Amino acid sequence: MPKKKFDRSIRAGKRLQIARYLYGFDSRDELNESDLWKENIVRHKASTLIKDWETNGIPEPKLCKVANCFNLETYLFTDDKIDDHYFRRVLEIRKNDSYARLPEYPYQRQNPDETGPMASKQKIIDFQNYMNTKTNPFFGRKKAFQKIKKFLKSNSKKSGYLLIEGEPGTGKSSFLSKLVLKHDYIHHFNRSTVGITKPEQFIRNICAQLIGNYKLTDIIWPDTGDQDGLFLEQLLFNCSELLKNDEKIIITIDALDEVNHNITSTHNNVLFLPESLPDNVYFIVTSRQKWEHRLRVSQVNTYKFDESETREDIESFIKFHLDNFEVFKQIRSWKLSQKDFITLMIEKSECNFMYLYYVLHAITNGDFNHKNPNKIPLGLKQYYRDHWEEMRSKSKEKFEKVYEPVICMLAAVPEAVTVKQIANYTELREFEVKQVIKKLYTYLTEIMEDESTSKYRLYHKSFQDYLKSEVDIEFFKSKTKINDFYDRLAGI
Repeated sequence: MPKKKFDRSIRAGKRLQIARYLYGFDSRDELNESDLWKENIVRHKASTLIKDWETNGIPEPKLCKVANCFNLETYLFTDDKIDDHYFRRVLEIRKNDSYARLPEYPYQRQNPDETGPMASKQKIIDFQNYMNTKTNPFFGRKKAFQKIKKFLKSNSKKSGYLLIEGEPGTGKSSFLSKLVLKHDYIHHFNRSTVGITKPEQFIRNICAQLIGNYKLTDIIWPDTGDQDGLFLEQLLFNCSELLKNDEKIIITIDALDEVNHNITSTHNNVLFLPESLPDNVYFIVTSRQKWEHRLRVSQVNTYKFDESETREDIESFIKFHLDNFEVFKQIRSWKLSQKDFITLMIEKSECNFMYLYYVLHAITNGDFNHKNPNKIPLGLKQYYRDHWEEMRSKSKEKFEKVYEPVICMLAAVPEAVTVKQIANYTELREFEVKQVIKKLYTYLTEIMEDESTSKYRLYHKSFQDYLKSEVDIEFFKSKTKINDFYDRLAGI
């Protein structure tokens, strides 16, 4: 067995032991006799197998089934970037909620050249965990993949930009994640909810990947290399000269609409992107529709997600959840057929994946309280409004004193924050903040800083946008200590 595969197998075996203990099975025999194990793995000689697996590693063909036992993705058992503390955390989350979104790692910075002249300048951002989460599960987009293939093979276009447009929640980030995971393209994801919005972050990330991929370790990074687009432009020309035969440089960028434009001139291209590209260099970028993204380039093709294909993918996404018992109960309580349920979800979601994620997640957890299917909120904005009003109606006083300050804090701050920080700036007690975090977990991203500390941000920009339209964030800032947070960021 190749060493890399052997190491994966051994690592998975050790994590199986962690999972067994966390699920309360003190011995292998207890796990062997459980329905959890019998239904997913084997029906005979189980004790021998599990003993061997924990000691000698899990066979590759069995990895997926073992992961399914614990409601986890296979990579969580094998990825060497994941430490045991993170693995325990995701086990705890999925034990209570089989469809919960997983926490993210802190963004790891890696230097392709640890000792050379570039070592202090290179900043690769690790988006692996984010992409894995975005593509589990992933459905369809055949036409979009075909469009990209055609764009890259076009004889008339030796270089250029392909701009993919779509409304918030229609799966742009998931699609780009799938594209990168499939082809290992150079990539960057702008994410306003975790503070990755600055041109210098993009420049450093992309340049470091180019330097690492093409082994340009002798290049000297100028002091202002991340303050404009000149160094990136020169680097692209240098790399293009190293290409052989039909090789191409393909760079993907997600969410141009989330880039912070306030720190650059209106005359600058978004992210300081080059106006023209060398031969065989291509950028695939995404943005919201009708968004002023300041992409002023010589060659750009625009592709909008096909509405009929989106509908087909939405239908597949809904069908994926039909085997869940809570979904079955909900369909039965509404006296609908599966076909009618699918039609209802498509219409109410307005073909928005984010809407479906929230609604189906609530149903699978038994938390969806709409007894009349005709009164389900229409569209993502209405869903947010209903959820906001539901929280307010349960206890107006508690909502205004506890929930609203925490939610407003999360909507207002430009980076992820800890429970302690939220408590400090809202003048709430930490246990009150934790209550709100637990209630809102579906809408949040958890970023694990270390074994004892997590930071939180709103998961999707659409919720942040809704809150800013619903709540006077500036007034909230003025009556709390949150301005101290901004002063600290600015170094005042």
